[in-house]
Amino acid sequence: MEANNRILPVISFVIPTKNRENVLICTLKAINKSAAFLDNFEVVVVDDEQTGKIVLPNDLQNVRVIKNTGKGVASARNLGAELSSSELLWFIDDDMLINEAALKRAIYLNSVYSNAVFNFNWEYPYELKEAIVKTPFGRYLKEIDFITMKGWCRYEYWNDHELFKTYSIAGATLLISKKNFEKVNGFDPSFPFAGFEDFDFSFRIRTNYIECYIEPAFIVYHNEINKTNLRGFLKRVQNNAITRRHAVSIGYVEQKIDFSNAKKNVFSILRYSEKLILFLCDFWPNIKVIDKLYFIICRILISLNNFKGYTSKS
Repeated sequence: MEANNRILPVISFVIPTKNRENVLICTLKAINKSAAFLDNFEVVVVDDEQTGKIVLPNDLQNVRVIKNTGKGVASARNLGAELSSSELLWFIDDDMLINEAALKRAIYLNSVYSNAVFNFNWEYPYELKEAIVKTPFGRYLKEIDFITMKGWCRYEYWNDHELFKTYSIAGATLLISKKNFEKVNGFDPSFPFAGFEDFDFSFRIRTNYIECYIEPAFIVYHNEINKTNLRGFLKRVQNNAITRRHAVSIGYVEQKIDFSNAKKNVFSILRYSEKLILFLCDFWPNIKVIDKLYFIICRILISLNNFKGYTSKS
């Protein structure tokens, strides 16, 4: 059959990844299982890791792995979209577990809404929820509800029961037509890490009069099995703050953070004692009655790393 007569995939999954092979394979297996009802689909994995090669099980179907070394998540998503064959793109992070019901809903939404983009609601899978409450930091994540999409969107409108419009959209479970993705020129690859590249992307979506929706009823699962420790979370906070500062530098002045002199002085002192504080947290007693004190320390460390990222010169 000639290339121009070939059957295009119903949907292209685009997955940026970096040094998370075990988590990625779980995600790919979930896609293969969920998409079994489709005659044709494809998965484009964009690997940002500088060394090594992703080795996938032989039973995974329709998966391509492309190298995009050291260029960041925004660049990886753009390359994956460029090399995808379908007119429907579903960007998912390498730790998102989709299911057949959500996939069928995604295809339906694309058929009904021609000028819209969608996020799917997510939460931690049951096994991960059960595991994290056995550690002090896991209980902190549950306390602040960072184990659900709703918790991350706490300052925005939310509807638990039906599809609703939203002001911004995230790349973690982004469903979009290739036409609309190209219309807004994709993600800005100048963002060094994941974070405020979503803010910039959402702005350009809105300025092109494309509607943003969240589908709360069809849940996918966020399998963050290696991001539920304090040190990993602080690194995420710091990287996010770096991307926020970059957003300010390219014109989003409303995202600027002005730290008072008092805060600057406190954070400057805390920087010298952070290693000691983290050492104490590593050996913190797993006793629920002292969780409140641990939570306070977590909030201090999160504020410190937000400051470090935003004021860094990198």
